[in-house]
Amino acid sequence: MFSYLCKPVTDRDFVERLKGIQNQGNMTDEEKTGCAIKALDKFTDAIHRPFSHAVEQNVGRLMKLLNVPYSALNKDNALDKLAQKVIKGHLVAFFTDGATEHQVKTDVRNVISVLPLNSEDENEAYMYVLNKAAENFMKDGILTDKEEQLIRSFAQAFSLPLDHLPVKYKDSDLAKIGEMTVLKNFAKGIVPSTFVQLPILLGKSESLLWTYNNVTFYQEKVEKEFVRNNGGFSFKVMKGVYYHTGRSKGRPIEHKYMEKIAVGDLYVTNQNLIYYSSEKAVKIPYKKLIGITPYSDGIEVLKDGNSKRMVFQGFDSWFVVNLLSMVSV
Repeated sequence: MFSYLCKPVTDRDFVERLKGIQNQGNMTDEEKTGCAIKALDKFTDAIHRPFSHAVEQNVGRLMKLLNVPYSALNKDNALDKLAQKVIKGHLVAFFTDGATEHQVKTDVRNVISVLPLNSEDENEAYMYVLNKAAENFMKDGILTDKEEQLIRSFAQAFSLPLDHLPVKYKDSDLAKIGEMTVLKNFAKGIVPSTFVQLPILLGKSESLLWTYNNVTFYQEKVEKEFVRNNGGFSFKVMKGVYYHTGRSKGRPIEHKYMEKIAVGDLYVTNQNLIYYSSEKAVKIPYKKLIGITPYSDGIEVLKDGNSKRMVFQGFDSWFVVNLLSMVSV
């Protein structure tokens, strides 16, 4: 079967050979399916880009000749793995070979017509290639205008919001490029109009710039402890018993600490920092900020009218700090 995928014989010859093996009693239907899955896995590992349309055509012919349900052949995701590899190969051509958006979309549709993927796996193929391109572009630490345009064109072509990336890409070079693009546009007075369904309501002229997921929110808490000061003196009444005279005074001592409040999402807009979780929601207008301390994994903010410090942890603070420097100008 692997040989058929690589260098196809005629359909008639393939069917006759298969029937001959089965008639000899050497292969059950279950064994036939298992052999096909192994052949598909081997074929997936063996092929390399650039991919021609013969790949999906040969696979489609093999599935038809085998007369085995698609779900059975894809039991261990053999067909999904093949589809993702071929799709990724066609997508890469957009960055490496100058393939047009129309060409790439046509190639992807041809693959999916034979090897259908669910929307989640298909979207992951797009994100994987886009992130790989970002990693290659950022190796020298410089993002050229041409490279930035390629990233944006690809993202627009496949409806990939650079300002609302999946969690697994939050610390990636792709996220950094997305942040750089937003800041460059913001500096030019261009505010993105991203249509993403959010659990929060934005103001009339408010736009989402970036989203950080799985952010831990800490808030300063104060505990008061009363310490008693005793005056007077004690004298012994009998063995083991003492009598105390005088006055007792108490004074409060405050202990401050950061309490973990919730884990949720931090939305950065052109007007506010908005934190939202099922346990807590906080809105911090930029004009109300009186202090911000950046950390390698988050920020500490102090809001006017609230003496308690707030810390948001779980993201690189570079974008927020640079954005706030622009807002405050």
